[in-house]
Amino acid sequence: VLLRRPADPIGFIAEWLTKYVVEVPRRNGNGGH
Repeated sequence: VLLRRPADPIGFIAEWLTKYVVEVPRRNGNGGH
């Protein structure tokens, strides 16, 4: 994923954060962080 510099780093980070933030609360069993 990080082999090349993304054209839109903000969107790239936002997408990664969205994935991370969505997966972690599911594991913990609560909707917040």
